[in-house]
Amino acid sequence: MYRKFLMNKTILQRKLQKELVTISKKRETISTEIQSIKDKMDKVEERMIFGRLSDHKGNELLEKLTDQLTEKEHRLFELNNEAIGKQQQISDADILSDINEDAMSLDEKIEIIRKVVKKVTIERPLRFTAHISIYNRINDTVTVYEVKGKNKTEISLINEYNRKEKQ
Repeated sequence: MYRKFLMNKTILQRKLQKELVTISKKRETISTEIQSIKDKMDKVEERMIFGRLSDHKGNELLEKLTDQLTEKEHRLFELNNEAIGKQQQISDADILSDINEDAMSLDEKIEIIRKVVKKVTIERPLRFTAHISIYNRINDTVTVYEVKGKNKTEISLINEYNRKEKQ
């Protein structure tokens, strides 16, 4: 599964590019909302200057708008950081193909498994037979293996399907 999904850098890069497009759209929306809030603040200040709005009411409105502005700017900052992380992952995808499994530590292998595997279920239809279903986190594929044997273990691929299609 590692070789099939993580080592295939084009699949990973395509997925990350889609996520970057989504993040970009969110950033544009939030930037528009920020500009709208700033325009509202300018109008409130203008109304206060010309006496069409009391100082007390104007300050309350400005305080609410400032809170909204701070919240939107914080969200924009988070999205910018997320976009930087995705771009870093895209550049790291080129390096993934050069990884030597023999040189990896156990912790590095565990980290890769956590990236790929969502969950594993084991069913025992017979005493010395087990069906192991591995749910893939990257593209919702389920791979089912059959493990047989008492003394000598045989592992064979039974089925592989997309979870969404099966439902």
